[in-house]
Amino acid sequence: LQMSCYDLFIRKFSKPIEDATGGGATGRTAAKLTCGAISGITAQTLTYPGDTIRRRMQTDGMCGRPKIYNGMMDCFWQTVSKEGYI
Repeated sequence: LQMSCYDLFIRKFSKPIEDATGGGATGRTAAKLTCGAISGITAQTLTYPGDTIRRRMQTDGMCGRPKIYNGMMDCFWQTVSKEGYI
């Protein structure tokens, strides 16, 4: 996902970033760094909620404790109701 985002951002925004930074090698480096940072943030933001649900379901019922989730959506809604969206 991160590489797909990077490719999309580099195609869309590299020219404006290069122009804003004066072009040349410095402009290309600034464009790559900016697009890499934005793609990393985007990928992490999109995948983190799913990773949280997966980890909670993996540890549900461990060490002899009773299971508290009845599936992925139940885990999601219980998490949202207890902790909110943000």
